Amino acid sequence: YYEAISDCGACAANPSCGFCLSTLQCMERGSNGPLSGLPCNYWLTAAAECPEIPQCEQLSSCGVCVDMEGCAWCASEQRCLTVSEIFLSECEGSIFDPPCPSNPVENRIVGNLIVEADPVFGGGHFRSSGVGTGGGTFEFI
Repeated sequence: YYEAISDCGACAANPSCGFCLSTLQCMERGSNGPLSGLPCNYWLTAAAECPEIPQCEQLSSCGVCVDMEGCAWCASEQRCLTVSEIFLSECEGSIFDPPCPSNPVENRIVGNLIVEADPVFGGGHFRSSGVGTGGGTFEFI
């Protein structure tokens, strides 16, 4: 997403073009939208209208990161990523909203744990590994 909208400013600033935020495409400008006549719900014709790309990598703490629109904190890597980047990473412990937990990677469950796939997004996977009380390692997948 952010790679596609990085072209928005130059496109929208060009008097013969406009940027369709709905399709993430630069298109020839007509009087009321794309010259091609294709529908575009979010037609941008000025660079100032383009979405700002969050500079998440510059943020160095969880609290500041999750307060920034479009950013999320990766607890296992101790760094701030864009929301689209965090879903493509191997991050363990993604935090999207404040408040930031003191130990986001550790969760204690007393009782039953049921992991189900989300009907829309899928998932439902569970992985656990660590060092047991006797010093041996374990892994559940």
